[in-house]
Amino acid sequence: MAEPITDSLNDIKKEFLKEFIAWLDKYEKMNSNNGRFSRETHSALRQTSKAFLSVTEYCCNNLNISYLLLGKIQTDKLESRFGQYRSMSSDQYHISIRQFYETENKLLISRELKLISHTSGSFDIDLFDNSDQDENSVEIIDDFFQDIELSNSDIDKVADSLPVVTYFAGYCSHSANKNVKCYKCRKKLLFDKEMDVDNFKLIKSCDRGGLLYPSEFVTNIVLHIYIVTQKLIIEKYELQFLKVQNQRNLVMKLVEELLMTCGTFQCVAVDISLKK
Repeated sequence: MAEPITDSLNDIKKEFLKEFIAWLDKYEKMNSNNGRFSRETHSALRQTSKAFLSVTEYCCNNLNISYLLLGKIQTDKLESRFGQYRSMSSDQYHISIRQFYETENKLLISRELKLISHTSGSFDIDLFDNSDQDENSVEIIDDFFQDIELSNSDIDKVADSLPVVTYFAGYCSHSANKNVKCYKCRKKLLFDKEMDVDNFKLIKSCDRGGLLYPSEFVTNIVLHIYIVTQKLIIEKYELQFLKVQNQRNLVMKLVEELLMTCGTFQCVAVDISLKK
């Protein structure tokens, strides 16, 4: 497949594919069970070979392409996607249809929260991005970032994304609720799911009874994280931000100071829990 294939009648690569497909058809009818392809392997091999022929004929006849490099046709993106499905389904190799739809919905939701970099443009938040940095290390805020502030206009700009932000806040509430022992703190994390709030419409559409509804307190924190991260990759801050060793801790430190300033952490019980 390293050499280009054409729609010419004399192209030996095209003839090879036809003969290979014919051989696969004969192979399927063999009675021997020794050393055979599995049903899935045989089906994939035959389907791929037929697809190569069909794609070649279509591109040459309908798109007037003189040749085609079949080696460039890969399934890396598809395999990566299925790898994400498995990773988000407790690392199960064979996932159910229900897990497939649930995982696909989560991946689609994550694409709704886009960040716009000054140098790289718009990009998606990768759910699988991870950090090897020490999460307990203290990031000292450079004076360069001290003038970052949030205004009502910043919040208005992301108003359409609030249902998605609230959905992620629900996940944060779920994770924190398992580890926080203080009753007052736990009350601060969750909201009454019976109340009709517009920002809950995405969670309600996915809820089959087990999802937690985040409080305004948690949603506000997640919203601040999203906005601050976006501010850090605008032209003024991006180059300096990229030089920071632990970017995640810097974002959290900036958000914490902003929330302290606006009084979000005034509850004594919550403040003590955060310090722990």
